[in-house]
Amino acid sequence: MYLISAVLSFAGLAAALLVFVLNILCILRKKAIGGALFYLAISAFYGYTLVISLIRQSSGLSCAVSPVRTLLIEGVLLILHLHFAWDSLKALRQS
Repeated sequence: MYLISAVLSFAGLAAALLVFVLNILCILRKKAIGGALFYLAISAFYGYTLVISLIRQSSGLSCAVSPVRTLLIEGVLLILHLHFAWDSLKALRQS
């Protein structure tokens, strides 16, 4: 379970970084600024919580939630951020 949780955490961190970068580009190109700011804030918070979670995992601290529920939450948040990335990419492509 720890390995899967770590992999999901790193994948989530990569997805959060992707969403962050795509939405910075959206803001710079002045496309869907309201949605871009929303996605930017969510991805920054999500990335921050993942970094804290990875630090705690490495030190041996565990979450009070069951491992299966933790994996489910991390998986859903990863899928959500992949959707955010796709939506941001579509906004960048529109002229």
